[in-house]
Amino acid sequence: LERILEPLADPAVSGARGVYRSRQKKLVARFVQLEYEERYRRIAHFDEKYGSINALDTSYAAYRRESFLEAGGFDTRFASAAGEDHELSFRMAEAGHVFRFAPLAAVYHWHVESVRAYAFRKARMGYWKAFLTRQHPSYALNDSHMTQSLKLQIVFAGLFWISLVAWLIWPWAGWLALGLGLLFVLSALPFLRLAARRDPAVLWVALPLLFVRATASGAGFSWGLLHSGKAH
Repeated sequence: LERILEPLADPAVSGARGVYRSRQKKLVARFVQLEYEERYRRIAHFDEKYGSINALDTSYAAYRRESFLEAGGFDTRFASAAGEDHELSFRMAEAGHVFRFAPLAAVYHWHVESVRAYAFRKARMGYWKAFLTRQHPSYALNDSHMTQSLKLQIVFAGLFWISLVAWLIWPWAGWLALGLGLLFVLSALPFLRLAARRDPAVLWVALPLLFVRATASGAGFSWGLLHSGKAH
C-alpha cells in the first residue's frame, strides 16, 4: 500500500498501478506470470516515454477518490470483470488524467493453472475488449497494457486458421499457413528470450500457450465485435 501510494504524492497524478507476483509451481501459471512481466516492460517504457500510462488493472490499482468520483466510476454495462477497469482508466486518460507505474507495489495473485481455464479466460477477455475498442478506438492502437507482439500474434493465428481451411481447397494455401506459422514464431522470440532468462522450464510450453492465447483472444474479440453494437 505504501508503494502504490507513492506516485499519488504528486497532486497531478490521479492513479497508479502495481504488479503481480506468484509463487505457483504449475507451468501454465508460471507462463501467465511471465506474460505479465513482459507487459510490465512495456508499461515501464510507456510510463518513461509519456510520463503517464492509460491502462490500470483494479487488482493492483489506486485512484485518487475525487478523480474516481468525478469520472463516474466503472461502466456497469460491462457484465463481467473483464475490461471495465481498462475502460475507466482509458476514459480518464482521454480526459487528461495522469497515471503512473509503481513497479515495487506488488500483490501475490493466483493465476489459472490449466490450459482450458487459460483459453476460456483469454476468450472472455477478448470478447469484452471488443466492446472497449468500440468505445475507445485509440485503445486498440496505443494502450500501455497490451504488447505489440500479442496484437501481431492474434492476426497471424487468425490468418493461419483461415489458410489452413483454404488448404483443403487450394494447395498453395498450405505454404501460406507455413509462412504465417514462421511469422508467429518470430513474433514470439522476445517472450521466449524472457522465459529463457527468468524461468527456462516455461520454454517447454511457451509456444503452444502463446498460440492458444492468440487463437482464444482473437476468437473472443471477433465474437465480441459481432455483439458490440448491441447492449452490453
